[in-house]
Amino acid sequence: SMRERIELVISDHDTAAVTTALLIGESNNITDPTWEAVRTAGIAHIISISGFHITLIVGFAFFIIRALLAAIPYCALHWPIKKISAALCIAIAVFYLLLIGAPVPAQRAVVMATIVMLGIMLDREPFTQRLTAFSAMAIFMVVPEVLTGPSFQLSFAAVVALIAAFESARPILKNSGQYDQPFFVRWRRVLVVGFALSIVTTLVATAATAPYALYHFGRVPSWAAVAANTVAVPLSSFVIMPFGFLGCLLMPFGLEYLPMMIAGQGVEWMLAIAREVSTWPNPQIKMASWPMISLILITLGGLWICFWQGKIRWLGILLIIPAVILAQHQKRPDIFISSDGDLMALRMGDTLSVSSLRKEKFVLQEWQEREAISDIRAWPKSGRETLPDQSVLTCDALACRWINNDTITSFIHDPVAFEEECAEVSLIISGERLPKTCPEEIVPVENVTVIDRSFFRENGAVAIYHDPRIIKTVTQERGRRPWTGKDH
Repeated sequence: SMRERIELVISDHDTAAVTTALLIGESNNITDPTWEAVRTAGIAHIISISGFHITLIVGFAFFIIRALLAAIPYCALHWPIKKISAALCIAIAVFYLLLIGAPVPAQRAVVMATIVMLGIMLDREPFTQRLTAFSAMAIFMVVPEVLTGPSFQLSFAAVVALIAAFESARPILKNSGQYDQPFFVRWRRVLVVGFALSIVTTLVATAATAPYALYHFGRVPSWAAVAANTVAVPLSSFVIMPFGFLGCLLMPFGLEYLPMMIAGQGVEWMLAIAREVSTWPNPQIKMASWPMISLILITLGGLWICFWQGKIRWLGILLIIPAVILAQHQKRPDIFISSDGDLMALRMGDTLSVSSLRKEKFVLQEWQEREAISDIRAWPKSGRETLPDQSVLTCDALACRWINNDTITSFIHDPVAFEEECAEVSLIISGERLPKTCPEEIVPVENVTVIDRSFFRENGAVAIYHDPRIIKTVTQERGRRPWTGKDH
């Protein structure tokens, strides 16, 4: 019902869809080009309801309620209006969480907001690393498995880094609005400091979340994200969310038109910024996936920098440097095979040569993102093709042969070709069911390896490394657990 009311006010489809996502968490109607522009510009975090939205809702509610109570002399003089405002904000946060369907990131944000408000009610400093630790403990007691998920890692990395940064900058911030100066001079300085803080916040949050974004998604916004967030974050903070939430509150009375129009105009400006920034050269940094040990070392080094004070904090760099070196020099797979053998791919630098562009499109997209691939090409139906790394791929109706230096790998389409390939190649791969060994009358090459459909069914998807040959499977990586089963 709320979505329909928003669409009645905002005529443009993309603007209405993004406004709906911002306010009530329903993002199904956002078109793929719009999503891509928003992700490329580095402002997708604004659309996905999480800590940013809960902070705005709770923050505005806190200051408005406190201002209203302070305007009543009796309340201001006799009531603890700050604590009352904090208590009411907890109820508002829970109400908003239920309104948007309680997505997991928003649940964590409400937990943190609740702890902040409790800190205010108990006369404790709410914005400290103790807050972050206590919030993490509270979340782990309920859903400990979120530790390995990107949403938790990204949100807490940003929070920890921002608290550490602003604790270091606290002496500067205290002097940003000196009251002994003229009004216009004071507020001009406040605006300048606020604009600078917007840029610093974007830089700190981007740097803190970059390792986790690269590890999970293989890309992170570059300098373009700073420009986009510098405009989009204040726009969403002071125009879109306040007026949008006000429009939601006025919907039962049919008075949502004006505030929702203002919010929609803000969303339109934000999307225009995203589309413009996404066309800039090199708006994203892409990197192939890297080992978990690198992420662990970077996390430990980052926590050391954030938790310690003084010069000793920079010793954390000693953990980050080897992690980055290890990530840069990770050996990449040469062959990828999907879990049922229907899709096979050869990796050559930043090019991926695949058996089909029509099958397993989602898997192909995952390979492209995880390996930071810029170019994808299909295998030839027949004939000989020289690949970018100077290796040769020869195909016919029965099989394809990949000749890379002294290594020959055969990809069989029809089991009829098995006997011929068994006598000439050392690695045979097929999505069909093949014999486990070569026929007795065939003299196979030394150490022939056969990977077929039964192998995939038992082990899942496969990655193969050459020189030396290493075969990795999903089962090896995940282990045989009661919850993994045989179907991967």
